[in-house]
Amino acid sequence: MTTPDPYAAFVDFWQKLFQSYGFTQPILPDWRFGNITINEQNSGSPATEVEILAAVRYGREIGKLLDAVALLIKETNADPKRQEFKDVLDLQKKVAEIKANAVRRRVQRIAIDLADLKANDAEAFKKEVATLKRLLSL
Repeated sequence: MTTPDPYAAFVDFWQKLFQSYGFTQPILPDWRFGNITINEQNSGSPATEVEILAAVRYGREIGKLLDAVALLIKETNADPKRQEFKDVLDLQKKVAEIKANAVRRRVQRIAIDLADLKANDAEAFKKEVATLKRLLSL
């Protein structure tokens, strides 16, 4: 013998009420990723777009595409001065500069953190410096 669900009547009441009014609410109706908005107007499947973004970073993919197009330009002896190709190569250069600047900022942050660690915990500082030395000798 099964015990009846005490919430079944409650859930059934609200489901029927919402269905009678045609109540629906889309999940993530105007989902945003940076300055990109994903909704029913610009995507046939916003939920799929969200899933793709969760699995694959757009930045990484853009970098791969730029590298591939640059290689094609080089390998096919295409004219890199042609405006369309120049735009792609300029974008590739800009992305590379952004990445390099991001690395510099992270290294500066590490230097600040190490200085703080040195001032507050000399033993931990020595340990982290030893770890960095091992990594840098690779």
